[in-house]
Amino acid sequence: MIVAIIAHILIATQPAMAAAGAPKRVFLWYADGGKAPETGPPCGDAPPPPYACEFGRSPRACARTVQAFLAKWYADFNVVFTLQKPARGPFYTVLITSAGTAWCGGNHPPGVAGVAPIADDCRDLGSGVAYAFACGKDAKACAAVIAQELAHLVGLQHTQSRADVMCPIALPEIEGFEDREQQVVAGGSPAKCPTTQNSYRLMLQRFGPRPAGHRRRISAR
Repeated sequence: MIVAIIAHILIATQPAMAAAGAPKRVFLWYADGGKAPETGPPCGDAPPPPYACEFGRSPRACARTVQAFLAKWYADFNVVFTLQKPARGPFYTVLITSAGTAWCGGNHPPGVAGVAPIADDCRDLGSGVAYAFACGKDAKACAAVIAQELAHLVGLQHTQSRADVMCPIALPEIEGFEDREQQVVAGGSPAKCPTTQNSYRLMLQRFGPRPAGHRRRISAR
């Protein structure tokens, strides 16, 4: 199952490591059958069918199970996940569905599990919309799609490691953002991006370290 497709080419310079301070915000929207609160290519304004899941008693319960993986993988980074759309300021959005890609204008084959823009020099876009298409059957696989698509928004590429969140296939072996330098996937990388990547170190650079004593977790109310 392919996890992500690289899309939307932008040009800018590489930023320095994010300073500790206000956390970056991630808005997770589980489709409710209405128009998405944030939209962007490739799906535009097309409303996805309501989110449904097989690994919990309700969508809210499934969201909590998915978040347990995200909380673990993003624990060291200065980031806040929220189910409420921020009223102002920059934030990243992940639209989460269980309906596959059919509702999205037929732009992707059925096996695609997620999509997000990535800059052609792998900079942090600072905001943007990513899509997780296949989040209904397995909590860890869903979390892997969300985590990877969000990471694309901040400039991470696919890697060849089966244990890395940035692996292009949502494998059971995934354990988080891997802290070692490794080759990116050949043929799928933007032209101006590095050919190797330490996923953990790059995420730490883009989000900044989580302040000591702070816990970052979602409110699924």
